[in-house]
Amino acid sequence: MIKLYPYISEKSADLAKRGKFTMLAPLSATKSQVLNSLRKVFEVQPIKINPITKKSLPRLKLRKAALDRGFKKFIVTLPKGKTIVGFESVLEEKKDKKDKKTPVSQEKKAVTPKAPKDEK
Repeated sequence: MIKLYPYISEKSADLAKRGKFTMLAPLSATKSQVLNSLRKVFEVQPIKINPITKKSLPRLKLRKAALDRGFKKFIVTLPKGKTIVGFESVLEEKKDKKDKKTPVSQEKKAVTPKAPKDEK
């Protein structure tokens, strides 16, 4: 079993609202390992798993050669109504925005005219 971490960014937040959750995993992880981990740890049955790999690249850091660490992202599609722990805050924001969009009552307040000022 491998360790999976929820990955939250603006793009992944938009995907989470559509039922697609982004998870980070080690570079050595495979689809079947991710599937087994999701079943055991998060207790969900994904519909689809899409892997995305960012390879390690050589960079110059402080005038020395070094490698940027690579990572593997998995976009996990779940059935409607299912979520993954760690994405609750993203999904709650969606509900809060819907509550704010409720129509305002059409009642108009009566405007009372102001009393004229006494001029001397």
